Amino acid sequence: MADKIYYDVVATGTSATTISFFTHTEKSDGTTVTNLTESNKLDRDFTLRRIELVPASDITASDCVKLFEKAVVEIKVDNQRVFVAPAVALLTDAFVAFGSNGGLTSGQTDVAGPHATLNGYEFSEPITIPANTKFEVDLKLGSAFGTDTNLTMILYGTE
Repeated sequence: MADKIYYDVVATGTSATTISFFTHTEKSDGTTVTNLTESNKLDRDFTLRRIELVPASDITASDCVKLFEKAVVEIKVDNQRVFVAPAVALLTDAFVAFGSNGGLTSGQTDVAGPHATLNGYEFSEPITIPANTKFEVDLKLGSAFGTDTNLTMILYGTE
C-alpha cells in the first residue's frame, strides 16, 4: 500500500454557508487546485487516515473565527455520512499566518490564536473510500465568510 495525498482548493465566496470540496478535476482546474481525475470520486481504493483544513494566509480575523464557531466538516461515502466534526478539529498550524489583514485582535486570539495542537484530525479507525464511489467533503458554516478567500482540504492515507 502506497502513501497517497488528495487535495482540493476552493474559493469560499461571500454567500455560501456550505463549501464543497473535491468537486474539481485536475484536467479542468490544474494541479494547483486539485489532483482528482474525476469529480467526487477516486480512481483507486483509498484508506483515509488523516484530514486537514488549511485556510489561505489572507483569511480575515473575523472569517477565521467563523471556522471556530458553528462550523463543521461532514464526509459522506456513497451518500452515507461517515464523519462529522467541528471544523476546528481539522485545522493545522499553517492557518496561523493571517497575511496583510491585520491579524487577530487580543480577544480573537483567545478563540482562534496559535495553538500547539493544530495538526489536522487523525482517525483512530480509518475510513475506507472504495474506488469510483461517490464521496463528499463539505464545510458547513453558521454564516458565510465576509471576504472571499481559499480553503484547502487535504486527505492523507494509503491506496
